[in-house]
Amino acid sequence: MSNIETVKNDSNRSIRNEENPEPVYVTPLADILENDNEYFVLADMPGVNPDAMTIELESNELRIEGAHAALDGSKEIFRRVFRVGPGVDPEGISAELKQGVLHLVAKKSDARRPRQIAVRAG
Repeated sequence: MSNIETVKNDSNRSIRNEENPEPVYVTPLADILENDNEYFVLADMPGVNPDAMTIELESNELRIEGAHAALDGSKEIFRRVFRVGPGVDPEGISAELKQGVLHLVAKKSDARRPRQIAVRAG
């Protein structure tokens, strides 16, 4: 079972029009996977440039945000927050944006990795 959980955003989507010039907030779809050594987050970020993204890990929250201009000239902001347990190595997080999908890898700290215990004959 994954040690990462989704935190609901305050605003899932706001509507932009002439009276409301605020950007549109979008909660991107995301998949969370894990193996013995790492957690993987795949998040849809269509149209977002890597330069327009921020990824932060503070305390136990992993925040992902990316912005882009929509075809109608409005600004869309993709935002997602995940709670992470103490098993994530803060120095072991990497991210890559490929064809509109964010590929984030968070290495598990050594204390959280499974360890094989040798059994000696007595």
